[in-house]
Amino acid sequence: AHAFQQATQLRPDYAEAWAYLGEATYHNDPEHPENSLSLLQHALALDAASLSANTFMALYWQRQGDHQQSQTYIQLAASLDENNTTLQIYLGEVSALLGDLETAQKFYDHAIQLDPYDAVIFQSLAEFSLRYNLDTQQIAIPAARQAVLLAPNDPASLDVMGQVLFRTGDYLNASRFYFRALEKDSQFPKAHLHLGLLYIFLEETSQAREHLSLVITLAPDSASAAHAQRLLNENSDPNH
Repeated sequence: AHAFQQATQLRPDYAEAWAYLGEATYHNDPEHPENSLSLLQHALALDAASLSANTFMALYWQRQGDHQQSQTYIQLAASLDENNTTLQIYLGEVSALLGDLETAQKFYDHAIQLDPYDAVIFQSLAEFSLRYNLDTQQIAIPAARQAVLLAPNDPASLDVMGQVLFRTGDYLNASRFYFRALEKDSQFPKAHLHLGLLYIFLEETSQAREHLSLVITLAPDSASAAHAQRLLNENSDPNH
């Protein structure tokens, strides 16, 4: 934030610096989001076609739970960079949150057309299918397999494959993929989270608590940590 503040002082008309300062300010002081908002609004006043300002404004409204506003800004950002697959995935996420799953899938498919060799897109598509219970056989499984083929050493790809196998009831191979993910990165929070969930399902409470507690240690204040804490609370042992 200090570096971006200096940039705005050196170039008060530089919208990108104000946009990044707005994003940094939000992370430094999430309890007062209005400070971030004013900086992002200033960036857009300087340059309404700023890719960064529109993208960060979309993120701002997503964090506030206003998905309609978020969609407006991410659409503007995507129109400024039509080949940006990350923005296409974001458009898919927002469309899904607004209940339009058919359009959401089209954005994921478009991202794949733009870059059919990016494992992250296939990971995102598989998770989208799992999150909204959309045709696991035709969407999630092929997407997860392609993610592993493209990035066999990426813990995120291995973890997604584990999630798909867990959903299909193949718990043994799901655990194998989670452990393979942790072999690549022993501090990968999502693999610990999903292993904890698997152990809860298998009623192996002690092992579940071990992995869920690790999530909170490794990624405090994250969505994964919040999920892990809920699972710990729901499955607490009164005799422990």
